[in-house]
Amino acid sequence: MVNRYDLRCKAYEKVMTFSIIICCYNSTNVIKGTLRHVSRLELPPTSSVELIVVDNNSRDDTSAFVKEAWYSFGAPFPLLLLEEKSQGKSFALNTGVKRAKGDIVIICDDDNHLYPDYLVQIEGVFERYGCYSIFGPAIVAVSDSPFPDWFIGEQGYFAIGSPEAECEERFGYGIPGAGMVCRRALLSQLVNDQIPSLCIGPNGSIESRCDDGEICMRAQILGHRIAQTSCLRLNHFIEGNRLTSEYLDKLKREGATDAIVMTKYSVALEVNRLRFGSKMLLSTRALFKLVAGKLTGQPRMIEHSIWVIYFVSGISLFSDFQTRMIRRFISYCKRHGS
Repeated sequence: MVNRYDLRCKAYEKVMTFSIIICCYNSTNVIKGTLRHVSRLELPPTSSVELIVVDNNSRDDTSAFVKEAWYSFGAPFPLLLLEEKSQGKSFALNTGVKRAKGDIVIICDDDNHLYPDYLVQIEGVFERYGCYSIFGPAIVAVSDSPFPDWFIGEQGYFAIGSPEAECEERFGYGIPGAGMVCRRALLSQLVNDQIPSLCIGPNGSIESRCDDGEICMRAQILGHRIAQTSCLRLNHFIEGNRLTSEYLDKLKREGATDAIVMTKYSVALEVNRLRFGSKMLLSTRALFKLVAGKLTGQPRMIEHSIWVIYFVSGISLFSDFQTRMIRRFISYCKRHGS
C-alpha cells in the first residue's frame, strides 16, 4: 500500500491521469446534463482521462442511454461502462475504483455538473495544497423548479456548500462525495472488498448519504487530511420533485441510522490519534463513565463508553458488528503498511 509520504510526493508530478467515476441508478432523467458537462471539460496538456459509469442495477435503460448520450457529445475520451448488481453506491464505487486506471479519481454523481476547468484546477490544487489527500469542491444548487423558502437553511442535506477561503480543512464527516477528488492509491484502501463499507449509500430506495462521510472518516483514521476548495466548482442539479419538505424529512430520517456509524468512527478516530498512555487514561475514564451511565440510566453515555473501551482494548465483550469492522479496517491498514 502507498503511505502518506508517497502520496504527498506524487502530488507534484507534472503529468496526472484522471478517472471520472459516475455511479448511477435509474438515471436517464438527469445524467444527460452531467455527461454534457463532462464532455466539455478542458483537458490538461499530455494528461489522459477516462470516464467510468457504473450502472448500479438500474431498472430502466440507463446503460444504453449513457452510451448513446456520450457518443452524441463526441466521446472526447474513452467510456468504460460497468454494471454492479449489489444495490448501493458504495458497491458501485468499489467496482469503479477497481477498474480505474487514472492516478486521480473524481467521484461525480449523476446530477453533478462539473465546471469546464475542473481537471485543470485539480493539478494546481494538488501542487499548492499537497498536505491534503482528499479535496471537495464548492457546490452550488441549480434546479428546474423554484427553491422553497426553507432551502438555504437546509441545503447541507442536499450536499450544497462552499468554503469561505480558497482552501479550508474539513474534519469529521469531511466533505460531500459530489465531485470528491482523491488519489486512486488511497481510495483503493478506503473502498475495498476486504473491509466493505458499513454505509452503503443511496440504493434506489434509501437516500442515506453517509457513505461519503465514511470515506472521509477512514482517511482521517489513517492520518490523511481533507479540504474543501473553491478552486473546484460544480453545480448540483436538484429535480423539482426533491424540493419538498417530505423529501427533506426522508433525507433526515434515513441519514440518522448511518449517523450512528459515523459516531463510532469518530470515537475510533479519537482513540487512534492518541499515544499508548493517553489511550489507557481515556479507557479508564470511559470505564468510570460506563458505571455512572448505568447507575444514572444514561444510554448514550453507556454506548460511548463501551465504544471507547473496545477501540482501546479490543475486548469483544464491548463490541458490535460495526465497531468490529471499524477496528478490523484499522488493523488491516496497519498490516499492509498504511
